[in-house]
Amino acid sequence: MSLNFQALTLGEAELYIDDQQMGIATDVAITKTVERMPVETVEDGEFAVQHLVPMRRAFTLSLRMKEIAPPALAYFLNGGAASAIAGGQNAVTEYLRLFANFPTLLKYVPATSPIVRSADGSITYAEGVDYSLDMPNRRMSLLPDSSISPGELLEVGYSHVFPNSREIALAAQTPATAQVELLHRYPDGESVLSIVLRKVELDASGVFSVEPEELASVPLAGRCLADPSFPSSPFGYLRVYGTTMSQMGVRQ
Repeated sequence: MSLNFQALTLGEAELYIDDQQMGIATDVAITKTVERMPVETVEDGEFAVQHLVPMRRAFTLSLRMKEIAPPALAYFLNGGAASAIAGGQNAVTEYLRLFANFPTLLKYVPATSPIVRSADGSITYAEGVDYSLDMPNRRMSLLPDSSISPGELLEVGYSHVFPNSREIALAAQTPATAQVELLHRYPDGESVLSIVLRKVELDASGVFSVEPEELASVPLAGRCLADPSFPSSPFGYLRVYGTTMSQMGVRQ
């Protein structure tokens, strides 16, 4: 078998589970997986050609809760046990991509100058030559004539001073099946991206962490299940409202 991946990522979105507003989610990723079976066929009676025939497809959803509404507390924190975590300077490694004329945000404010490498670690890039860095605002930008290819996956390592925090281990529970809706609002104040996933098997196991800066961070993962009630679109649908849709134009 072979796998073909396609993904949609959102920086921030409003999360609804079964029409209950749960709060603001960040690091939202929806990944499509197509499983393919290699099949050999004979053409012109001489050559055996291998084709990859699609067998089945699936979607996975992952995100982190940034702000939690009251209904989410009961959903996530049933029977959780809390523990305190001392703050301090700790190493951070994250993976990101840079594009021309579009700054990329780091997750935290660096306490030390980041070390930027290619994802496989074979190339180390230089600040002021390949990229610029605005540390207080967490912004990295691609420079003209950079050795970094636009969209290249980068490994960025630095230190961040974390505040004192506490974590709550989420109650062990079997995954629940629910409808999930994500609303992403664009900066123009008019355009909205709506993603509705009709049946998602949600897993809320993991750790709920509370920090003064980010207030809340809950990992949430789900597997999108096919819905036989909607054979033409079994997993869900995506809609764009507002001026953004009219600006997309015709695909060339």
